[in-house]
Amino acid sequence: MKLKPSIILTAIIATVGWRVLAQTKPLATASSFRCVNGTLYDTDASKLWHRINGDFKFKKNGVVVVTTFSIYQYTWEEYGGPPGMEPGRPGSRVDYGPPLAITNLPDYKSLAAGSTIYCRLTRVGTYDDGKNPTLALWDYGTKPTQDALRKLKDDADEQQKAAEKELDERRRAAAKVIAAKKQTEDARVIHWLLSQATNGSESAQYSLGLRYLKGEGVPKDEKQSREWLGKAAAQGSEEAAVALSKLNQVSADSPTTR
Repeated sequence: MKLKPSIILTAIIATVGWRVLAQTKPLATASSFRCVNGTLYDTDASKLWHRINGDFKFKKNGVVVVTTFSIYQYTWEEYGGPPGMEPGRPGSRVDYGPPLAITNLPDYKSLAAGSTIYCRLTRVGTYDDGKNPTLALWDYGTKPTQDALRKLKDDADEQQKAAEKELDERRRAAAKVIAAKKQTEDARVIHWLLSQATNGSESAQYSLGLRYLKGEGVPKDEKQSREWLGKAAAQGSEEAAVALSKLNQVSADSPTTR
């Protein structure tokens, strides 16, 4: 079964468009962005950020130490949800992990013993709590400045424009490929129809007459259309006779023939 060119073109555009859109998914809300060591992260999308659930143990010099229940990761890309949406299952999970340290945790001063901490963090190194010099150090991050968010938005807009331009260019290129294939196929069909019609095929004569009438695969040519429809009608083709009659009626009603 041969696919119509329009179906092929639609498939090409859909494939390219999906890839482009995936690269330029909607910018998340400002609340999902945090700065760590001068780098701005989208915590809802970056695979470097993990959800950590643990119990507060103690705090020291702005660093909070917790005993962890679990560390797990899930992202927009992996589970297809919008930024901020919690998917149904984690991508990777470690239960009952060792104590860890957290820096830049908001309102850490108000934490009471036994408080549960549940937030998204990124690993930045190790921490010495006085007893264990190699505690994993995680960073909550800091709120980005308006300038940083503005630059992020500008960059995202530029990426979106570039992606849309690429999609448009690929769409035009795909359309040209389809048009060239259609032209080649039309030429093959016309060659076959001419061969059959010349050898007296009634159906080929009728089809060729319609193609010249509508300009399908050949330039519109009323004279050629009449000739082939007439030959088909002369062999008993009722369809050709009806088409020829309609063509004559249109010509009779045309102002140029009055």
